[in-house]
Amino acid sequence: MLKKNDVIKDVRVIDYTHEGDGIVKVDKFIIFVKYAIIDEIIDVRITKFDKKFAYGIIDNKKLSQVTCEHYKSCGGCDLMHLNYEQQLYLKKRVINNTLNKFKIDFKINDVIASEQPFGYRNKILMPFTVINKQIVVGFYQSRSHEVVKINKCMIQSNLANEISHRVVELLNQTNETVYSDKNRKGNLRHLYIRESFNNEELMVCFILRTNSFKNQKYIVNELVNEFPKITSVVINENTRHNSAVLGFKNYNLYNCNFINEIINGLTLRLLPNAFFQINTHQTEKLYEYVIDIANIKNTDIILDAYCGVGTMGLIAAKQAKKVIGIEINAQAIAAANKNKEVNNIKNIEFICNDIEKELQNLKYEKNKFDLIIIDPPRKGMDNKFIELLKELEVKTIVYVSCNPATLGRDLELLSGKYKICDITPFDMFSQTHHVENVVLLKLK
Repeated sequence: MLKKNDVIKDVRVIDYTHEGDGIVKVDKFIIFVKYAIIDEIIDVRITKFDKKFAYGIIDNKKLSQVTCEHYKSCGGCDLMHLNYEQQLYLKKRVINNTLNKFKIDFKINDVIASEQPFGYRNKILMPFTVINKQIVVGFYQSRSHEVVKINKCMIQSNLANEISHRVVELLNQTNETVYSDKNRKGNLRHLYIRESFNNEELMVCFILRTNSFKNQKYIVNELVNEFPKITSVVINENTRHNSAVLGFKNYNLYNCNFINEIINGLTLRLLPNAFFQINTHQTEKLYEYVIDIANIKNTDIILDAYCGVGTMGLIAAKQAKKVIGIEINAQAIAAANKNKEVNNIKNIEFICNDIEKELQNLKYEKNKFDLIIIDPPRKGMDNKFIELLKELEVKTIVYVSCNPATLGRDLELLSGKYKICDITPFDMFSQTHHVENVVLLKLK
């Protein structure tokens, strides 16, 4: 009978979990092993034991592949112990394993690799904490609410790293307080930096419990003088006592409360609350691929479901007769309409409503749309929307998904009416187990 701290010698890693841990079996008993690589022969030390499975670590393994000093303690990345080719192999294998659990016919293309597997994040959210009586920023440990102080994050830009260091230095010259979940007191919650990689603009956003912080005028002046690429400094007030990072109110401290990004020929206005993919260059590839496989004609009427700030719909509108974008988030729709105006695109309409309710309200008849582009949140599509899709009998659906499990569930529910013609993964989140998939569906 296995127990904690037992060491099992010379076992082979047979597979990966969806989070990138290795899987080994000892007499049909499953052990999940951190930092294990498939087909390795390893010695495993048991760290946690359950009736059905256990967790372990590789005994005395040195992670020579890893260049990040925080990798073992920070929960931001989980695949740095693999070289990049191994990461792509893992992602395709995990997608295949996940989708095989569902009653669908499919074939997965190779993962579209990123040309920039480090320094790619255009957005960082770093919680404030206090260590040794000093304000610091960092990231949460894996499966924990403990913050690890970060000296340098390998997947964000050098500029973002420099600015986060300087912000901390300036705040430590004040007697400002850090928010505590336990007593719900303190002010500083998160440091939020958003970059425009193609337009060279940058926003610094202080997420606070209140609408101001000490010495803010001096700190803002110091930052904009030292870092000319900063074009926006904002306070986001979050008075909620839950896991939500952003609040609803923004206060502009410098220049404007947004940055502009240029992507696929569009100028996008990005406010603090606006969703935008965190890997700019891979996003351009993904959008190009969506438009390519959609095969849009100038007579097509397109529905952009869960449209967010309208990016994909606006790109599609350049080739289509008309696009209708539907999104429940009012701030996202406001940003979408602004992006429509900035880009002078007339043949697109944005509607703020729940996607199921809007389709039912408008009572769209069959064959109203020639194409539907769907990019839902991680939870996937609601059952009601899936049933509406079946009723609409749209000839072509392009489904963009960030969660293979909910993707598989939704594809199975659609499989009676639609054929899966193409599944192409995109590595949007290098060094982590996360992956984006683009799926082409055709009406049977």
